[in-house]
Amino acid sequence: MEHITRNILLDVICYVFHVMCYLMISIRLKIRIAWIVALIATIFWLGWQYVIPGGQVSYVKDFKHYSDFIGNLTPADRLSGQKIIGDPAYFSLRVPRRFESAKLSVKFKNPDKLPMIEAGVLKDKRVWQYDLQPLENTAIDDLLKSWSVLWEDDVMLLQREKKYSSIKDFLKAKPQASEVAVYNYDYQTDFTLKDYRPAKATSTICRPLLGAYQFYTYIKDEDLSFDFSFQDLNKNNDSDPADVLVYYQDQQIAEEHLADDGSSGRNLKLFLADMPEGVYKISVRANNDIITRTITTKQSKLAFINRLDLASAPEVSCGRNFVTNSRKIQAMTTLAGSLGEIKIHQMIGKAFSEILNLNETYKQFETLQSLPALSEVVVPSDGITFSGDGLFAFSENQFFDPRIKKVDRNFSAEGVNYVLARYVPPTDKNGWLTATANFDLTNAYKEKGKHSFMISIPGLRADDSVNNGVEIGEIKFELKGRSVWEKMERILNFQF
Repeated sequence: MEHITRNILLDVICYVFHVMCYLMISIRLKIRIAWIVALIATIFWLGWQYVIPGGQVSYVKDFKHYSDFIGNLTPADRLSGQKIIGDPAYFSLRVPRRFESAKLSVKFKNPDKLPMIEAGVLKDKRVWQYDLQPLENTAIDDLLKSWSVLWEDDVMLLQREKKYSSIKDFLKAKPQASEVAVYNYDYQTDFTLKDYRPAKATSTICRPLLGAYQFYTYIKDEDLSFDFSFQDLNKNNDSDPADVLVYYQDQQIAEEHLADDGSSGRNLKLFLADMPEGVYKISVRANNDIITRTITTKQSKLAFINRLDLASAPEVSCGRNFVTNSRKIQAMTTLAGSLGEIKIHQMIGKAFSEILNLNETYKQFETLQSLPALSEVVVPSDGITFSGDGLFAFSENQFFDPRIKKVDRNFSAEGVNYVLARYVPPTDKNGWLTATANFDLTNAYKEKGKHSFMISIPGLRADDSVNNGVEIGEIKFELKGRSVWEKMERILNFQF
């Protein structure tokens, strides 16, 4: 009996052992299957995130949490927490695939009523060109409270006293240009210089300029003719081409390309015959390894737009002084030998005078008071970058201004009866403003899967004693591109 009981006990033990082994194998199998399923799900999720079959996706960064796609604001010396205290600030957008458009929404606070806030995407890294779109313009917001307004989509017409019942009627009537101001809107005017006469001989601007620049010129009964002499500093091993683009009535009409052939000196000729009378904009695109040594032209009018970057080239003995109608002038240098006093004189009567003391490198200095209609700037040395809201010319005879008044940070409504703007004011919720801007990404610059974005607040400086700025609460992107099915359809139709 004892023997039988022992055998039964051994059988039970063996059975239990086999059951436990089975269960252990089953658990291991289930764990293995679970790991495989999780791995497949992770791969599928990552693939979905990369491919985004539907072509649309949204990313949000509230600056309290890390984002895989929207980078932090930089540089640190222009920030105080998430408050931008210096202009401009940058952030990146990492995109896993190609998108065609981006809708950017920014939640922010502007307690100091800084006049302009804009956002932009980098279009051309060679000349650091950003496509800027408005987020807030306090001057327009103030006019909306008292002026009459007409809306057509995202375009508004503000009238001091209502005269036109539609934007179409306004554009057809074309009031005097002096009565009109614009913001983020291309307003075409029939600008002419009544007493203009073509120059009898060529002239040469021999004040070397660094990198990229733009200027206006005017022609009537003459050819458009420019000869640019470039010098390649060869400070880096990258290719340093130069391009010259011509615009008429805001449309590009010509382009000349100058490849980097390895030589230090190169020339580019621009010649257009039988062109209509009017204003032409010339855009020179080059990086800071390129100096424009001279510009030889038959045109007598030549006004640089918003910026003069005087190259450090003391062996060229040309006058550094220039005239400008900028209401504020900013100056900066990276060279200790270029420090000194910049004197600003009124062109008519010489009654106004201001000194801008450039006494520190890598710091931007700005005139303290609004300048008169036209000023002469006496420059102490080369290697100084000047910027402003107006135009610059190397002589009073060359100066002219064909632009319409802009609603910028120095805007005054005096004499203005109409404002045309492509602008939608931000919405206000619990003290937070939210503004949106739309960007075309098809030609935007992208490096290592990232787009570079900017938040620009003109006039905001981190190195002054004023504790002002703009607090950023949230950045959101809504991206759109072709779906997988649309791409497959294009491939099947041999459309690439």
